[in-house]
Amino acid sequence: LVTLAEPARLYVGVDDEPAERCTVFHWLADRLGVPIPHRAAPAAANTRARSVTNKRCSNASMRATGYRLRHPTFREGYAALLADSR
Repeated sequence: LVTLAEPARLYVGVDDEPAERCTVFHWLADRLGVPIPHRAAPAAANTRARSVTNKRCSNASMRATGYRLRHPTFREGYAALLADSR
């Protein structure tokens, strides 16, 4: 029997492994057998878009409740989607 903590009102819904988009894109391209996507230059030097600041989120609070993800990283999640689509 697992006792879960009292749920909070809000959790960050991210997986267990922070990954840059280019890492995810490279992994997907490899699995799909397609060329690696071309990386576009940042829009403008003074733009502080998320992709430029590279902020990371944590799911530690959600996991502390005892909640476990079906697919703990992007690899397992996308692998399941790719398997379902074939």
